[in-house]
Amino acid sequence: MKVIFNPYYSLKNDKNRILLANSQNFKIPREKADEGVMSFIHPLYAMFFSYFDGNHTFEETINRISLDFSEDINLIRNIISPFINNQSNVGFEYEGNIFEFPKKILVNAEEYKDFKKCKYNIEDFIITEDFDFKSSRLNTSPSEIRILVNTECATDCIYCYVDRKVKNSCKIPIERIIELIKESKKIGVTSFDIAGTEIFLYKYWSTLVEYLIKNDFYPYLSTKIPIGKKIIDCLVKIGIKDIQFSIDSLIESEVEIVNKFNTKDYSKKILNSLKFAEQSGLNVAINVVITKFNSTIIGIDTMLKKINKFSNIGIVTINIGETSAYKTEKEFSNFKVSLSQIKEIEKYYLQNMKSFNFELVLSGYTQKEDFYANYDIKKEKFEQRSLCTAGIRQMCILPDGNVTGCEELYWHPRFLMGNILEHSIEEIWNSEKAKNYNVLSRESFSKESPCKHCAKFEECRMGAGICYSDVISTYGYEQWDFPAAECPKSPNPNFVTYFE
Repeated sequence: MKVIFNPYYSLKNDKNRILLANSQNFKIPREKADEGVMSFIHPLYAMFFSYFDGNHTFEETINRISLDFSEDINLIRNIISPFINNQSNVGFEYEGNIFEFPKKILVNAEEYKDFKKCKYNIEDFIITEDFDFKSSRLNTSPSEIRILVNTECATDCIYCYVDRKVKNSCKIPIERIIELIKESKKIGVTSFDIAGTEIFLYKYWSTLVEYLIKNDFYPYLSTKIPIGKKIIDCLVKIGIKDIQFSIDSLIESEVEIVNKFNTKDYSKKILNSLKFAEQSGLNVAINVVITKFNSTIIGIDTMLKKINKFSNIGIVTINIGETSAYKTEKEFSNFKVSLSQIKEIEKYYLQNMKSFNFELVLSGYTQKEDFYANYDIKKEKFEQRSLCTAGIRQMCILPDGNVTGCEELYWHPRFLMGNILEHSIEEIWNSEKAKNYNVLSRESFSKESPCKHCAKFEECRMGAGICYSDVISTYGYEQWDFPAAECPKSPNPNFVTYFE
């Protein structure tokens, strides 16, 4: 069997360590690789993995490694063997550092023949500096870039998390965007994606998508509007294989309230879009947001059964509409689903989750109790929170060229790093503003913030950090320096972000 380094993963030299992450693929089959992979590994492993290009068998490859490194072949075999089609994570310790690898690192090349052959070189992973496996922020460049080409929309959904007061068309010339895509590939960015926006309202959407794919970036495309056969044929021709449709209801009266959609026959048109996608072989994911206006079990069941008729739908995710940094408590209350409605939806989900041809997922929601849980429970949940990667591994390019860490922070002055109309991606990422994005001192915090005098300030802020968008959603635009709502020392939220 010829063996290849799993093309669903990528390797990147980050100056004094190697980054192992997912490669840019919208949909990763669960049987093929793990999702959400991003960890630092010792360069020696990356060097060994680079030999597995899909052109040679396992024995042929370890023989080459043995000769090149002048090491016993049995030693090389023992080091590499745990990674051959491994069905679970593999962990190693080196000088107190734990390296964890996802499943299926080295795989049968025949099963991944649709991918380009691995083209890593051993020279890519030679490191002459002291190793650093502790710090979170990437040294050389971000691994993920998102571009928000506009803040315009065709639907103006009542639950939208976006700042709808700001409507920006793209001010970045398409030629400059193409340069940014090429630069990203050159400096080792693993993911260049399109941030939450209505992509088909952007004049140059096909050019943008085409150049992303030409440079080995696979964008995640999502739309709320019905699209015709012409657009779908164009997507397929460009190389798009997956797309997400946001469909909240197939009942016209609900659509008019929830989405403020001005077209007639919406249900017919969006179902035609699904039909055209099926005929073209385009894989589809569907996202549903539930508000009090489209929360009936009859409506949800009817929609899911109509969607179930299509063979190319892989997953349908039902989300409970929540508030955001740009929603007031009053605005949230206008569409907030009651807890009793949520319980009914949850009951339906548990009874029917295996009834459809697609995978059905019910996204979590926040209850009042989460904010007022006892200290020990909140402490445990908070300490186990995921790392916020904004400014650490990712950046977002806004429609006017300004760069921030997260698209949901938009033009908040505290989080702007620079402008790509004036500087390169690499220059911005290595600027003092970018380096200090998450390097916070107590002096920069207001006296009203509970964080200012917290004994765990450094541990918290320099560790997993917090989601600033969630903080602003909870406490307001000016209170960006407050703790996360989930923090056991956080005050009661200013805005009601829970369901009761």
